[in-house]
Formats: sequence, structure tokens, C-alpha cells
Amino acid sequence: MSLLRFDGVAIHLGGREILSPTSFDVAPGEFVCIIGPSGCGKTTLLRAAAGFVTPSAGAVVRHGKPVNGPSREVAFVFQDYGRALLPWRTVEGNIALALQAAGVPKAERPARIAKVLETVGLSAHAQKFPVQLSGGMRQRVQIARCLAQEPELMM
Repeated sequence: MSLLRFDGVAIHLGGREILSPTSFDVAPGEFVCIIGPSGCGKTTLLRAAAGFVTPSAGAVVRHGKPVNGPSREVAFVFQDYGRALLPWRTVEGNIALALQAAGVPKAERPARIAKVLETVGLSAHAQKFPVQLSGGMRQRVQIARCLAQEPELMM
């Protein structure tokens, strides 16, 4: 069974076709890269897979069930890192908030945070605020936040 299936997914917004009918499967453990020119629907396709956008036609299916909205089993690294991080929270605080929302016990959070910060090369920046980081570092904070949640699927 596929982890994720796109079955004729098409998306129209404001009367305009954003994504032509698209079909493919993603197997568990598979790494898939969506590439194409700006504006071709890559992000929209991922947003549909995460449950943030409803297809106009076709279906996104995860584990044999239609995706009808966001799920804690799916983590999403947003393109606009400037708006995705809370400016009044440190790097560590931004990750901790996601773990709190996911119901991770407070005692487990520090170890998870340390592990993911090491993974993305930001251990030395745990107490910095987003404004003190470069754009690439902010993006890595988002990636760390997603990894810390140990999602089944990350986009």
C-alpha cells in the first residue's frame, strides 16, 4: 500500500487551473522531489497532500484514506520562513512550542530539541531569536521543528 497517493489531483483557484490532473504514488520510506518552474503548482500540490488545500478534482489519499485536513502525522516546512517562526520565541522555544502542541511530555522535549538542533547544525544558536538568524538558519529551524515532532511524512 502507498503511504501517499495522488489520484488525478487537479486544483483550481479563482477560476484558474493551478495544478493539472496529477497522479503518482509515494511508498513508505521513499524520498520524492517535486521540481518545476515557479508557479507550476509544486507548493499547491504539497499543500493538498498536507490537507491545507482541497483538490478541485481527484483525491489525495494517505494510507488508503482520503486526506480531509491537516494531521499531526504530517509535518510541513513552509516556504515563507519569516512568518512561520514566532519572533518572540528563541530557536529552542519555537521547537518546544511545536512539541507542546503535539502532546510530547515536557520531560522529553529538551533531549528532542538538542538532537534536532545538532542534526541541522544549529546547536550553538538555541537561545537566539529568529531576527538574529540568517534566512537559511531560519529555514533550518523550521526543519528542526518538523523533525522534532517525528512525523510519518514531512514536506
